[in-house]
Amino acid sequence: MMTSIEELEWRQRHQRLDALKASQYPEQKNDGVKEMMDDGLYEVTKEDNVDAFIDELELVSSQSQLSLMNMIFNHVSPSANNLLHVASSCGSKEIAELLVSHFPCLIAVKNFQGDTALHVAARAGMLNTSTIFINYAVNYKESYGLLRMRNEKGNTPLHEAVINKHHEVAEHLVFYDHQVAYWQNGENALQAEEKGKSPLYLAAENGDEKMLDILLQGIARDGDIKSLLQGRSPAHAAVMKKNLDILTLMVNRRPELLQFNDMGENPIHFASSIGYLKGVQFLLKNYRKGTIEKNEEGLYPIHVACKKGKLEVVKELLKQWRDPMDFLNEKGQNILHVAALNGRKNVVEYILGDDRFQELVNQRDKDGNTPLHLATKHNRPTAVYALVRDRRVLQDALNNENMTPYGEAQRQSKKLDQNAEPETQSTKLLENLEIPISDGKV
Repeated sequence: MMTSIEELEWRQRHQRLDALKASQYPEQKNDGVKEMMDDGLYEVTKEDNVDAFIDELELVSSQSQLSLMNMIFNHVSPSANNLLHVASSCGSKEIAELLVSHFPCLIAVKNFQGDTALHVAARAGMLNTSTIFINYAVNYKESYGLLRMRNEKGNTPLHEAVINKHHEVAEHLVFYDHQVAYWQNGENALQAEEKGKSPLYLAAENGDEKMLDILLQGIARDGDIKSLLQGRSPAHAAVMKKNLDILTLMVNRRPELLQFNDMGENPIHFASSIGYLKGVQFLLKNYRKGTIEKNEEGLYPIHVACKKGKLEVVKELLKQWRDPMDFLNEKGQNILHVAALNGRKNVVEYILGDDRFQELVNQRDKDGNTPLHLATKHNRPTAVYALVRDRRVLQDALNNENMTPYGEAQRQSKKLDQNAEPETQSTKLLENLEIPISDGKV
């Protein structure tokens, strides 16, 4: 609460500004072209001395024969910041209050980067000036419009606070509009041409536990947050950064975040693809059913690990379900098929070396291909070598097109170069190993 003396001082300041607004000067046509802000006015605005600020306004107005409206709206910094932008970025609370009370529409004015004064205040971590703008918007029922405005990068003020790790500002923003925590940024966010990042995702990506906790508490009242999330999954961000502390916080606050499907993959798929063993182990304890979910390619997490050659993850996932015959993708391919197709020699050798997986060795997919067919067809010489060294592997097996592995290799080499000799690394390898073949077709 202000004292009577402070109230009197404020009334006098407002009266001075009202008198300045009433001053008449010849109108200057600028056709929308902005003028450079007076340097002295810029400096005094940063100091938050209201009386000195009004003194400078009066001086510039008198010397330059400019109306107050002209100085406020048409005189800007090189990046098109007006006086409210300057006050907000420097935490000049009293000057910001004065400007908002006399020129409330300044709140929505943007600079060249598309920033409002609230964007600038949030980026700079100025809680005092941020609060002024938020309170004004709330009082006039315009909070959603102001708190959801985007700049040229697609960032809302909350994005800016999260990116720059200003926890108090973020807490204030999410209190008045918690749904912005789900909003994606990005230059194409409005057109949804590509997925951006929500404040939740950014907090997880930055490894900022305090910020993420603030946001998760802010959305604690929301029901099905999976339907509200836009853009990328914050759980995937934590996995990408290999941050168990962030994953643990999600489990404690909103465990359903682990179930969020991002670009067709759950977090276990993603952890498997990058070989994040500790992450896989953590997720298995807290979201075990994720191991039997398929991604958009029709792959289980164990297939993804085989595809990427992440052997330790493969071993861990096999502990969860010891019968790998149950893990078939949309093409009817087992884990050895996937490893062979992608040339993952380490995984191929591990599977071949364990008698538990004997049934996989010559199993056929929906097209009748064995793992050796796929390795030769896709020219994976290291996988071919590992397979043909195993006496259990049928080297003359026929697929649905009545082709042997060698025949598939020859056919693929012809497709690659019709004018060259039909020899790939895989066909040469099969020949050198003296595999009994004819023309590859029986």
